Amino acid sequence: YQRRVHGALNKFFYPELAVVLPRALYCQSPIVCCCRHRRHRRHRRVLDFHFQFLRSNTFIHATIIIFPYAPVDSSEEEADTHMVPTQRREISLTEWQRRLDGVKITKRHLDRMVMDYLVIEGHRDAAERFQIESGVSAGVDLDAISDRVAVRDALLEGNIGDAISRINELEPELLDKDEVLYFRLRKQQFVEIVRSGNMESSLEFAEEELVPLTEAHPEFLDGLESAMALLAFPDPEQSPLKSLMDRNQRQKLAHEVNGALLEMQCQEKESKIPALMKMLLWAQNKLAETTQYPRMVDLASGRLEGE
Repeated sequence: YQRRVHGALNKFFYPELAVVLPRALYCQSPIVCCCRHRRHRRHRRVLDFHFQFLRSNTFIHATIIIFPYAPVDSSEEEADTHMVPTQRREISLTEWQRRLDGVKITKRHLDRMVMDYLVIEGHRDAAERFQIESGVSAGVDLDAISDRVAVRDALLEGNIGDAISRINELEPELLDKDEVLYFRLRKQQFVEIVRSGNMESSLEFAEEELVPLTEAHPEFLDGLESAMALLAFPDPEQSPLKSLMDRNQRQKLAHEVNGALLEMQCQEKESKIPALMKMLLWAQNKLAETTQYPRMVDLASGRLEGE
């Protein structure tokens, strides 16, 4: 079924949109399609049938949005060229609201997305309470969430050595397999030593930990040189390389490590809610290119323009 729907997207819709399907099947994302020709709209019934099957078997919510095009003659239809809308379409608030009301999303789907967010972002206590209240299983050992949170907290506090020890206890093979991540952790550990102001310890750490890594992986050399350059400035946090000292680097590294741990545990690296928000903003911008419609101006409340 996946192959048949994918083929239909390639044949009757813009081919580049066909690559969206595999992602939608696993992340429950909506699908936005632009019809090539007016005569191909009849194939929407076929796609709807297939999507209905996929929804019932993979728990996705797939939505097809087809943008209308101006009528074309038969010779243009047979030419298999992309048509461009001749004029901007307008959709009233009432009509838009009616269409939104026609999209049915079950409470089960919403509960599943909330649980997905709580588990991936490491909110163990909230996930435990929500599991009891909603009846939706977390699908993972909640103790593993606490372990990931401990790693994240250590990274955010700048205790990189402690974080590495915890990672090795939780997933012993991770840093052996992901050498780029291991180098980033050691580089951040070097930055934290520089932050403490101990130049002697910084040089000793670089010689013992970073240099051997660059010898085995020359591609890490640029990262080592930029980090070592911090020692050339009396106040690294006010130097041209101050971005390396930014505490946001801890947050980025913690996010990357959290995703790597989730992947090792055969879980999604990213929660679906932020991904859907990004897709919503992208879809609104794309639709605004051809259609005047009530945009969602407040993502938190769902308020539409003109309400």
